[in-house]
Amino acid sequence: MGRPRTKSAPKLPTTTRGRRTREGLIVAGREILERQGWPGFTPEAVAQVAGVSYGTFYTYFESKEDLLHSVLRSVAGEMFTSSLVPPDTTDDPYTRLVESNRRYLRAWDRAAKVVRIVEQGAVADEGLRQMVLEIRELYVQP
Repeated sequence: MGRPRTKSAPKLPTTTRGRRTREGLIVAGREILERQGWPGFTPEAVAQVAGVSYGTFYTYFESKEDLLHSVLRSVAGEMFTSSLVPPDTTDDPYTRLVESNRRYLRAWDRAAKVVRIVEQGAVADEGLRQMVLEIRELYVQP
């Protein structure tokens, strides 16, 4: 719950430095999740790993759940992009499907820790459940 916000909600950064800082927080968040799991995933720990001040965390994210959403979107984007077969791959549908599945499974292997943590949390948390459903939609949209 916490204190009510005195500032407006964070917006996406418009400067190169801001984008780099925000991305660094996302990378640090993923690292924390993979090493320490949900209990270690705190704004303080993420800021420390990213090499920024605690207050900087709140410049870019409203909460650790907000960061988690960004981490999950990043991971899902990597998985989706990794599963795309290059255009110069043969036109044989079977070969393309097999290659796409191989690429997806390699990407899943790299992202498994984060995805498992989020899916376990989704059992009890409606916000996480919505995140999981949103990410799954990437794979079923035409």
